[in-house]
Amino acid sequence: MKCFKTILVAVLFPAAIFSPAAAVEVKSDPRVELCSLVFYLAGAREYSMCRLPAYLDKVNSWFAEFKGHEIVPFIQQLRREHGVSYDAVMKAAILIRSVDKIEPLLNLDEILPAYEERWQKEKLLQFYALLADFAQKSRFMQFYDENAGLFKATEESAKSLLAEHKLQNWFDKSFPEVNADFILVPAYINGPACYGPGLKLDGRNYFYCIFGVSQIDDNGMPVFSESAVQTIFHEFCHSHTNPLADKYFSELEKSCSKMFELAKEELTDQAYGTSRILLYESLVRACTGAFVQETLSAADYGAFINKQEKLGFYWIEPLAMQIYEFRQKNISLETSFPEIIALLNGYAGNSAANVAEIRQKWEAEFDRISKNSPRIIESSIKNSETGVSEKLATFTIKFDRQMLKQWAVIDTQDMPEIPGEAGFDKSMTIFSVPVKLDPAKNYTIQLNSTDIYGFKDSNGNPLIPTTIRFRTRELSAEELAAVEKERPRIVRIVPDNGAQSVAPATDKIVIEFSEPMQNSWSLVGGGEPFPEVSGSLYYDQTGKILIVPVKLKPDHNYWLWINSEKFTGFCNKAGIPVLPQKYEFKTAR
Repeated sequence: MKCFKTILVAVLFPAAIFSPAAAVEVKSDPRVELCSLVFYLAGAREYSMCRLPAYLDKVNSWFAEFKGHEIVPFIQQLRREHGVSYDAVMKAAILIRSVDKIEPLLNLDEILPAYEERWQKEKLLQFYALLADFAQKSRFMQFYDENAGLFKATEESAKSLLAEHKLQNWFDKSFPEVNADFILVPAYINGPACYGPGLKLDGRNYFYCIFGVSQIDDNGMPVFSESAVQTIFHEFCHSHTNPLADKYFSELEKSCSKMFELAKEELTDQAYGTSRILLYESLVRACTGAFVQETLSAADYGAFINKQEKLGFYWIEPLAMQIYEFRQKNISLETSFPEIIALLNGYAGNSAANVAEIRQKWEAEFDRISKNSPRIIESSIKNSETGVSEKLATFTIKFDRQMLKQWAVIDTQDMPEIPGEAGFDKSMTIFSVPVKLDPAKNYTIQLNSTDIYGFKDSNGNPLIPTTIRFRTRELSAEELAAVEKERPRIVRIVPDNGAQSVAPATDKIVIEFSEPMQNSWSLVGGGEPFPEVSGSLYYDQTGKILIVPVKLKPDHNYWLWINSEKFTGFCNKAGIPVLPQKYEFKTAR
């Protein structure tokens, strides 16, 4: 679902007859799972949405001792300084030869930065080296092999879906001129996030749909719903439509910028932050709309258009219709691109009125839904409430009628941590979700959204999207004093904080705390002032002393933060963090 930029150039629809494309291959990929895993361990939000509780428990148990591996702070630095996240991670994954031989399949000098501008050659090679070390020390392939049963069952579920819909037939007709393999990779850590990278190897194109597994059955096994077909098509399409967007962007940049400003809030909420990405996503979604119109029902097509409009793609219906009509005439997407440019430029010229018309339609829909919508008659937390106890362990709401056994608590930037399973009671009127709260913090709980109606009553009437914003209480002076009394302290750092003539040969930083700590840490910083980490971080047997292997330069100023306001990995066994402290020193000549 995230944007994808590839070095391939191709057209989407046929204008002549070629040999058919290969059927979609479904296979789990240890390269994908390994890269997802290390970004999960590094705290990457988009790789921290696993929807397989049993599998995640195995991950946490197996890899807990490796959270201190040096790849973790390296990834955190990559994200801060180079924006390596989302699809950039998966592009690095499919470029790996194998987990047993982690090296690039292609010459990086030839493909970078066009393949992915967020990856610099030096940083990518360093990532691969650390990844290989992590895989070897953590016995990753042993873990992967021990979960082969889960992977096999998931693959079979996906194959059944594809066989039922004959998706490869659509690709045979739409992509015959491309010498390509289509590969669907279930991603088990990724949750609902999906990506569509691709590469060209030995003259053949490899188009991937890396599909985040987010739905499970009553036995906890992954399943693929009908809606997955659209997502799979969407991701495969990126490898064709993005190059066309790049090729013609200069002719659409002004219009796309105007359209982006009108839908900026909706688009940035989805991590679509530029007008170029708007064009990537508009083209791929319009092609998906043409696919839905051709292969599914009119109701499915209407639902698709409605959802895309609510996601901020207000212009999707005329664009999808135009692509559909050209497809019926057997005209390729690139051949028809002058008409697409004219359509989007024309839409942008009257975009304010067009968007206003659609929003008026939404208001009418909202009024219609709200007439029969179930009501929340009790809530353990009220909207705009302040002073909520941080000890509250369960958020509970009560409806005015029986509900279906389904729900949608939407992931937001400041939603509470949910440490367990949510669900309804026997009466199907009371819904409860476990929460973990911190004091003096703002939170948001979003129930349903404009395109996801999980909460519905027994007659299928949806709960109107409901937002509950609240703030937990401030601690009293006495409570703060009690916390401070229990707070761990830094008692010693070697080299000393503020030291001015540290020997460049110094090979480690030692941080000693007043009590045993959790097996986690946060060394915050980056760039030239951040010491180069030369090995895995670890605590000694007492749990009080952290060893940070480093490689220092002569006559160099270094600094970093031990914890920060946002990152509080240094905690005692009770979970109380060390207060942030800046640490700095200078090496001798």
